[in-house]
Amino acid sequence: MNQKPTYEELQKELELTKAKLKAIFNLIPAHVHILDSQLNIRNANVKPPWLQKLGFEKREDIIGKKCYEVLKKRTNTCPECVAQKCLMSGKIETKISTKEEDSLLKFSTKLYAAPIYNSEGKVMGIIELVVDITDINQNKPEPIYNYLERYGLPYRDVLTGLENRQYFFSSLTREISLAERFCLPLSLLMINIDNFKKVNDHFGISCGDDVLYHIGKILQNFGRFCYPASRYSGDGFCLILPNTNEHHALCLADSLRLKINQFDWQRFELTVSIGGASIQPPLTCSIEELIDAADLSLYRAKLKGRNCVVFASSLTDQLPI
Repeated sequence: MNQKPTYEELQKELELTKAKLKAIFNLIPAHVHILDSQLNIRNANVKPPWLQKLGFEKREDIIGKKCYEVLKKRTNTCPECVAQKCLMSGKIETKISTKEEDSLLKFSTKLYAAPIYNSEGKVMGIIELVVDITDINQNKPEPIYNYLERYGLPYRDVLTGLENRQYFFSSLTREISLAERFCLPLSLLMINIDNFKKVNDHFGISCGDDVLYHIGKILQNFGRFCYPASRYSGDGFCLILPNTNEHHALCLADSLRLKINQFDWQRFELTVSIGGASIQPPLTCSIEELIDAADLSLYRAKLKGRNCVVFASSLTDQLPI
């Protein structure tokens, strides 16, 4: 009969587990800090190069400070603060900030904020991962949107305000690089308006433009800064879902489909079909493979009768002959 462990043995095992977790915490190849509900930093991993980039000598210098004081030298919360959004939503939130877009940043970053729950299931704090993505774009002399503007090529679609097709490819390439580098899931949604030609034929091109405009706004509000949205074709849109697995992406896609269906279109009902594909570590793929898989899923959604969501079961899925 096995004997129950003594208190001393349990205490020793607990200390060993804490030491292992601390070692793992400090080996994470990015800056990680734990925030309380007031956005005060309560703990951080030991990464001297990161601290020096932020202007601090040792970890103790940032403990007790607000996250926005450390990352951006601000005296108040950042616009579209991912930590605050995470506290409110109870879900993982992400945001990309570049030096070119934010003069307070010393390097381009991608932030991941994940909730910490107490025993009652309430969010009591945040664990925030700050990834330096500057080197991913080192081979580019300037951000693509600066390049496009310089040569008179806008990176946003004029009608919808979303990223255009050219910038979409840049965004997706970057997200695939991040997913592969940090072993994170990544999903892509392709959205197409059902029977859009009938809207133009029956109600006029101006009405069709209004539909595209409103869908652009729905996608912007749905994705905010976490999920980059693009106009991919005339009546087609794409939504990139960083750090999102297939199950979560499927739920988001159906929620988006319902939002568009339930919008007050006044003179008619409007539906969309959505196709999706996901990368799940350790698997990787090219940008072409991911887009093709999502496009194939969209085609299958149309075959099923439209107004539905279909996901590729794998990136090697093929249509039945």
